[in-house]
Amino acid sequence: MNLYLTEMKWSLIILTFFIFGCKSTLIENGKFSLGQEFEIKFGEEKTLSTGELSVKFDSLLTDSRCAIGVVCVWEGEAQIRLKLNFNDIGTQEYHYLKIKGYVNKENTAQHQSIVAKYFLITLMQLDPYPVHNVPRDQEKYKALLKIEIIERK
Repeated sequence: MNLYLTEMKWSLIILTFFIFGCKSTLIENGKFSLGQEFEIKFGEEKTLSTGELSVKFDSLLTDSRCAIGVVCVWEGEAQIRLKLNFNDIGTQEYHYLKIKGYVNKENTAQHQSIVAKYFLITLMQLDPYPVHNVPRDQEKYKALLKIEIIERK
């Protein structure tokens, strides 16, 4: 009987740590930090750790990148739309970012950046990369972004 109570006590302690540990992880996944690359899925919204900016991967507008398994004359490009909420001043804006051909986070000369207020937003990578004869599902897309502060006025 005493052994049963000891096992039950440890089970409750472990379960408590598991529940609160998972809750903390879920909250952290909705945040990002300045200067750090972060992944955002189609339809997902993430907030800067300071709370002043929220970013939502709002739309996949086009993806004409040359698919794997095809020979192309042009590398093609993809374009996404981000919805930005500037929580500190209560405004929102839509911005468009393009990525050419097969660009990943190591191709730093190929990344496109935009300036929104005092933030520099760079599209580092867009996945999945198209594959010949594989249907594209925008729900599976995810963008790798990097946001930095330029100069506040």
